[in-house]
Amino acid sequence: MRARAHRGGGVVPVRAAPPSIGSRRPLLLLSFAYYARQKEEFWRWILPNARILIDSGAFTAWKQGKTIEVKEYSEWLKWVLSMGPLEGAFTLDVVGDPLRTRSQWEFLQGEDLDTIPIFTPGEKWKAIDWYYAHGASIVAAGGLVGSQGRTGHIVRFMRHAQGRKVHWLGFTDTGPLLHYRPYSCDSSSLFRGARYGIIDVYLGGGKWDVLTQAKVAKAGGLSLQVRETIERDGLDWRRLSLDKEWRNTDDCGRLCILIQVAGHLRYTADLEERGTRMFLVTSDWKQVRAMVQVARGERRGMED
Repeated sequence: MRARAHRGGGVVPVRAAPPSIGSRRPLLLLSFAYYARQKEEFWRWILPNARILIDSGAFTAWKQGKTIEVKEYSEWLKWVLSMGPLEGAFTLDVVGDPLRTRSQWEFLQGEDLDTIPIFTPGEKWKAIDWYYAHGASIVAAGGLVGSQGRTGHIVRFMRHAQGRKVHWLGFTDTGPLLHYRPYSCDSSSLFRGARYGIIDVYLGGGKWDVLTQAKVAKAGGLSLQVRETIERDGLDWRRLSLDKEWRNTDDCGRLCILIQVAGHLRYTADLEERGTRMFLVTSDWKQVRAMVQVARGERRGMED
């Protein structure tokens, strides 16, 4: 996304990351709610190193009893775009109010910001056609979080989209993703599991293995495939025997985090090969740094 032209942003040596990680800049979803105060230095670093999609943070603000003004969001987007292109940015939606959501999308269009409109629950289905007819190249489907297994809404949305570009907000069920192949989607699960002592190891081909500290401690707890996968990502699976690698997961240099990051990067690469770009949600700059470093084949040192 660019601002639209007027109509008239001790180190342990390791092996390089495999091409499936290092050959693409990571796809990241950054929210205005978390990154609005980041300085120019951050944006000038991240925009060349990752493909960035911006979320307005409206839902986060709503949960906190706060509001975001559309003019404030508009000026901030212009400031970020002055430092480099974005993959896109969502409009500033209003939870539970489709009419104000549409109005704010129209305001941003008038500011020469080609944001992604959000089709919200309760809106008439013909609104999807309206957005495309009024200049939207992508329409996002809202109200999908927690709807895995209940895909009726997805089916109807895709029927109305008729092959045009769509984004699924927060919906990552692999089956429907591979069946419908939306243009893009986003996932907030990357850093969630490690907080509860769970590591998702991506084995390739859409398959995952789940590790816990108790499972690793057992004889034969790690399969050969899991060990080889972790090693291919330039990491040492033996360090999983260290208690500290499962603790303090706010430290994005911990092995449990790095394994998650490497796996999700490979998974998003696989999905992209099949036509869907999955943007990974991050909520602070340390997570962003970990994503970029792993994508490059770099690892932050971990103390013994």
